[in-house]
Amino acid sequence: MEPTTIEIFLWYCLGIISCLGVTRLLRYGSLYNLYNQAILGILKLAYLMDKEAQTAEEYKYNAMKGSLEGQELETVRMADERAKEIWRFMIIQTVITLTPIHLRNTLQFKTWDQAVRLIEKHQNGGDNVVH
Repeated sequence: MEPTTIEIFLWYCLGIISCLGVTRLLRYGSLYNLYNQAILGILKLAYLMDKEAQTAEEYKYNAMKGSLEGQELETVRMADERAKEIWRFMIIQTVITLTPIHLRNTLQFKTWDQAVRLIEKHQNGGDNVVH
């Protein structure tokens, strides 16, 4: 049985639609991977900055031990800890807010601790691509 012109046209249209769908899917997939790699890089940088700040704080506390009494030093430590908590919260909220809405559900973290676990997973031989 010979295919009719209408059948050929319908198969042609179906081929175009499926080709466009696959192309869009692949482009979205590469965009998704690229974006998540950029996010992971930003998180790693923030993580390193946090570690360096902790080292600097310990140096500062050791230097202050001779000049401040115990309660004053503890007050400084508490103020630094609160500032660190705010900084960590703001980093995560900024990343989430700046992430395009259609990619937000792909983020694997909502808190600093979740982001740290994600970074450590990738540093310890986890996947190179964030899923």
